Amino acid sequence: MDNYIRNKDDKYLVSGPAPIGRLLNYIKRIAENNYKTSIRGPGDNNNLDDWTVCFMVDLGLINKPVHIPNIKITLTDAGKKIYDHIRNSPNFIDNPRQAKENMRQIKNALKRNHIELYNLIKKIILESDPLKNLSIYFKNKNIASVEKQIFYTDFGKNFGIEKAGFNRLPSLLQCAEFCDILTEGTEEKGHITIYDEYYIKGQDILTDNQFLRRKIDKAVSTYKEILETEELEDIDEFLKDKSKALEPQKREIVVKEILRDAKKSKRLKAYYDSKCQICNKEGFIKKNEKKYSESHHLVFLGEAGSNDYSNIIIVCPDCHRKLHYAKVQICPLVGSQRKIWINDEEYYITYKPEHRAKLQEND
Repeated sequence: MDNYIRNKDDKYLVSGPAPIGRLLNYIKRIAENNYKTSIRGPGDNNNLDDWTVCFMVDLGLINKPVHIPNIKITLTDAGKKIYDHIRNSPNFIDNPRQAKENMRQIKNALKRNHIELYNLIKKIILESDPLKNLSIYFKNKNIASVEKQIFYTDFGKNFGIEKAGFNRLPSLLQCAEFCDILTEGTEEKGHITIYDEYYIKGQDILTDNQFLRRKIDKAVSTYKEILETEELEDIDEFLKDKSKALEPQKREIVVKEILRDAKKSKRLKAYYDSKCQICNKEGFIKKNEKKYSESHHLVFLGEAGSNDYSNIIIVCPDCHRKLHYAKVQICPLVGSQRKIWINDEEYYITYKPEHRAKLQEND
């Protein structure tokens, strides 16, 4: 069994709260020497709270503070690399009451528009002691899911902390979800579920495409009989529609999502008669004499997007590729249309009445 890393004070190993946005904002302020500290939390705009500073030490973003006599905080080489990317950026979202949602927003935005920065942050976090300890915990327990409250108590005991919930571990879980290692509460409320079993087991981190291909191959092989009896003619299309960043949670869940999502896509294609909601082109005729179109998730499933009708649109192959590979900005819904910018060109997603009603149900 692997042993936990204990080469620093316990508070540096599991402390928080430290939302992703706050970590990035603090890197800028420390680099620019624009800070003061307080044990009671932020307090004002120039303050760095001690819990976040402790967590940044063990993530490898800053050096352990020194008093000379005033407190002095400096960035590590890793922190400096991140600062080089964000020095001219506006402040990142940091709302303590919406830390998890903010983290997902920041992750999605970085993946879409600043993938180099996202990969740099991910690499630094995954090589830190807190994330290695999290990996050791799941590896030693040999579990793929755990109730959050049980985890808070169980994990903390390894470092002599009986209750490590509110003030400590949420930040660790958010960092892990930011790196696509686990998800908190999207499969079953109140549970933590592993995405990347290869990281947990200490193997090399797979690329997005390798991860998706291995999960799909395993699921299709195991559930071949189910897939055949369901006669889902759109299964290949559905798999193709997945974002390359999709990382299914567990083998069973992958198949369930495939079956459910393909049916919703088929219903919407029939409703729109396979016409693209962006360019209004009709789908071409396949050799089975049915019209061809594709479905797209506005927020990718692998980035915490939902399987609801409100998150699915019907598009032609050309528009679909643009949505995946071009620079895309999606605007709020107005009436029956949603403005969307693709490579700085203006387009509109048009919703028919019943589909528009589905969006209202989820507002």
